[in-house]
Amino acid sequence: LDSRHSAARTHLVARIVEKSLELMQDAYGNYVVQYVLDVCGDDEVHAICESVIGKVCLLAIQKFSSNVMEKCLERCTDRVREEYLNELNDSDRLRELMMDPFGNYVVQRALSVSTHAQAIRLVETMKPHLSTMNGGGGIRNTAGGRRILGKICRRFPNFALEGKSAV
Repeated sequence: LDSRHSAARTHLVARIVEKSLELMQDAYGNYVVQYVLDVCGDDEVHAICESVIGKVCLLAIQKFSSNVMEKCLERCTDRVREEYLNELNDSDRLRELMMDPFGNYVVQRALSVSTHAQAIRLVETMKPHLSTMNGGGGIRNTAGGRRILGKICRRFPNFALEGKSAV
C-alpha cells in the first residue's frame, strides 16, 4: 500500500475495500482498513465509509470495528456523516452506545466531528440519559459517560442537564 500506484496496488486496495466489513471486525484486519482510510484516495475511503451505512451501531459496540468507525466518522463525506448521525440519534441505541465500553468512544468522536446543528441534535437525544431524573444518572457514573459529558461541556460551555441550557 505504501508503494507507488500500480496495477497490483490497485487490485489489493480493491480487494480490501470489497472485504472491508469483514476485515474491520477482525483483530488484525481492522488495522488494514484503518490504514487504507489513512493513506488511500477519496474513492477508496468513500467506498469503505459507504459500506457501513446501516451498521454503525452494530460496529460501534465491537472492540475492533469501533476503532474503524471512529476513523470513518473522521474521513467520510458530509452526506455519509449525516447518515451515520441519523443512525446514532435513536434514543435507545444511543443510550446503549453511551454505556458500552467501545461505543462510548464512537459517540465521543461523533460529537467532535459533527457540525454544530448535528451536535445539538445528538446532545438533545443524549440529555435524558445523562439527567439524574428519568433514571439516567447511571450513565454519568460510568467512565465513558463522564468523558461524553466532558466533551459536551467543552463544546457547549453553557450546557445544563436540568432546565434550559444554551445548547
